[in-house]
Amino acid sequence: MAGLKRTTRGARLPRVCWSLAASSVERLLAAARAIRPPADRFVEARLDYLEQPELGPQAIEGLRRARIPAIATLRSAVAGGNYGGPLEDQLRILTECGAAGAAIIDLEIESAERAARPARARLRRHARLLISFHDYHATPEALPAVLRRLKRFKADYYKIATLSGSHADNTALLKLNAVGRGTVLALGMGEIAMPTRVLAVARGAPFTYGAVSADQALAPGQITGEDLRSLYRIGRLSERTAVYGVIGNPIAHSLSPAVHNAAFSALRRDAVYLAFQVEALDDFLGALPAYRLAGFSVTMPHKQGMAQAVDWADAEARDIAAVNTVVVRDGRLHGYNTDLAGITAPLEKRLKLRGRRVLVAGGGGAARAAAFAVARRGARVFVVSRRLEQAAELAEQVGGEAVEREALSSARFDAIIHATPLGMHPDTRSCFFSPGDLNAPLLFETVYTPMETALVRMARSRGLNVILGLEMFIEQAARQLELWTNARAPRRIMERAAARALGGK
Repeated sequence: MAGLKRTTRGARLPRVCWSLAASSVERLLAAARAIRPPADRFVEARLDYLEQPELGPQAIEGLRRARIPAIATLRSAVAGGNYGGPLEDQLRILTECGAAGAAIIDLEIESAERAARPARARLRRHARLLISFHDYHATPEALPAVLRRLKRFKADYYKIATLSGSHADNTALLKLNAVGRGTVLALGMGEIAMPTRVLAVARGAPFTYGAVSADQALAPGQITGEDLRSLYRIGRLSERTAVYGVIGNPIAHSLSPAVHNAAFSALRRDAVYLAFQVEALDDFLGALPAYRLAGFSVTMPHKQGMAQAVDWADAEARDIAAVNTVVVRDGRLHGYNTDLAGITAPLEKRLKLRGRRVLVAGGGGAARAAAFAVARRGARVFVVSRRLEQAAELAEQVGGEAVEREALSSARFDAIIHATPLGMHPDTRSCFFSPGDLNAPLLFETVYTPMETALVRMARSRGLNVILGLEMFIEQAARQLELWTNARAPRRIMERAAARALGGK
């Protein structure tokens, strides 16, 4: 037994614990063996998902034989799990799991408070003990009190997982990891809490939890283990790691983390890039010190709000009253707009803009950036929108002309820039234009999810040259990276990362 204690109690564990749930021991073991590479195998065996939870020790024995360290979890229904048996049976099964070779035993606080001291002591006889607290409804205001409640019991680790409703909640959770460095794991649940699942280990948590796949997450907002390992390079994160990100709403399907993390890796930068779901801008800005952000991208719907929040803005951002890039220097926010370069750089590879007739379709932020961008290059700007008054307002601001949609079939342009969200995933069948409206040799599609929209297919069928939205996205992202790092952006690597994320070539 002494040898077993050395392998379970003293072993250094990977930073990602893969949460596994299966109805049978065989399926649980198969899922654990499927994790690659083998050196990264460290799993949470959710024994409360087994049809026969009493077979939990058998599952742990199989994992031990496969040399896969495991957390044995038999979460009771009162703590949000599936186990409905008596406390005595729960403690017995978990004790047997420790003897069978579990690295860690997870006992929720509700059971710990009901268990007798000798029973809790037996859980630590062969394995490390983790006392856990879960709140699937909210993040309690008094989180330090929650930690004190856990620490009434002698254990090796203390876990707090709560539903986060704000970036203020995230801040409170991250602080706990620093307070209990190496022994406390505090993270949030829900989409807004995603950064805590990555940054927890950089703030002192011993590990974090990952899902086997996106459709098998065992907690709201849980990131896949593969993304934690490969995309966010969680094994390399530390207090010194520079943190960047993108803010927006919605943000879950942003390409930016894939693109910028690939760039940081290629540049050998100790940096990580995260997605921040932001509903209220003030809430996010208040959390900046806790996140320790060195810079961030801004997308819908916060570009105009950020223009009001920064301490300084460049000429492009001031002209269009929108910021899509922020550099944090000595606590001050410096705002930029790289969207304009994302429009003009691809266009000027194909034609000189001065004096050319350019139609911009749309009336929102993307259309505004496109119209200002080409106007600054001397193009004659025409604006069409679903509402003529909206088109007229934007056209007046850039010295252009509004065009009625009915007049498009008889008009002629040198280039058309589509800058509405029509055609974007998931509404991929929608299209702003009809075939007869495309009276230009060149179409610029700013939508990049999917890479080939219905409009792109229509334009190609009519013989137009096409600029894909991905080219614009990479251009503006590359310029963001250069503002943050003062290094030349690895555009090819960023393009490949974006294409992989989109499932393209």
